[in-house]
Amino acid sequence: RDHFGEQKACIFFGAMRDKDHGAMLEILAPIASEFVFLPIANERACDPKLLAAPAGIPTRVAQSLNDEVAKALADERLTLFTGSLFLAGEVLSSRRLAI
Repeated sequence: RDHFGEQKACIFFGAMRDKDHGAMLEILAPIASEFVFLPIANERACDPKLLAAPAGIPTRVAQSLNDEVAKALADERLTLFTGSLFLAGEVLSSRRLAI
């Protein structure tokens, strides 16, 4: 909010099965324009089809992380990749980005 005010973000999200992803999504909901649930290449990963956003927020399930990262970088809307550090690592390595 300090940097983007009331602007809402498209939130790309993936989490591990053993984490409280429902609580994470509730916390993120006030800044979300949309949730896109992503697969993570990890045996502990939650199936993105099983993730559910809080009511009233559009959602979709992505099939490919690489395609979604490329689209997000080409898009001019505010975008946030979050949830698991495993997801963050995959996003960074998929685009060879540096922090």
